[in-house]
Amino acid sequence: MRKFYLALLLIILGVFIYSCSPRYEVVYLYHPPKTTEGSKCIEKCKIEKINCNNRCIKERNKCYKEAVELAKKIYEAKLREYKVEYKNYLNLYRNYKGELWEWKRRKAELENNYGYFSRLCSTEKKFCSERDFYYNLLKNLKYKEPVAPNKPIKPDFSKIIEKQKRSLCNLNCNCTDEFNICFQNCGGEIEIKKICVENCD
Repeated sequence: MRKFYLALLLIILGVFIYSCSPRYEVVYLYHPPKTTEGSKCIEKCKIEKINCNNRCIKERNKCYKEAVELAKKIYEAKLREYKVEYKNYLNLYRNYKGELWEWKRRKAELENNYGYFSRLCSTEKKFCSERDFYYNLLKNLKYKEPVAPNKPIKPDFSKIIEKQKRSLCNLNCNCTDEFNICFQNCGGEIEIKKICVENCD
């Protein structure tokens, strides 16, 4: 028990330290070239970045649309499977309820007999074997308690869409990386800084 509380204390302490520790973000500081030619070059880089972002958004939107269409087909197939499974589940559940009722009836009957012979056994030892007999029957009955069937889970359309989007539309257009290369090729300098954005004291 002491080990459990020690582990719990360490977890709480770790969460507290993590939540109080400073959080940093990497930022890019852009120093453009001082020449007119360099400034014109940078403007071209900016236009290229805007075009790249626009292309990326179009590709992503197109991919999302395709992912939704595919998700609809997957959802319809899964829904058909679910309906069949749910129908089977209802039949199994009805059987389970009947078996459970019979099991409880049998258990109550054995408990009554066990209680009756236990009371007799306390005054006359010849009834102790009957008490033990019903005790063993009760003990064995506990292992035979009916188990409820697993209820099938109805498919979630929104989750299927998200899964398809993640697997099909993980688009990284590298627009910022391309801009950074272009910026430096134009004679600009990029300073990478790590700055504190939270719990900075």
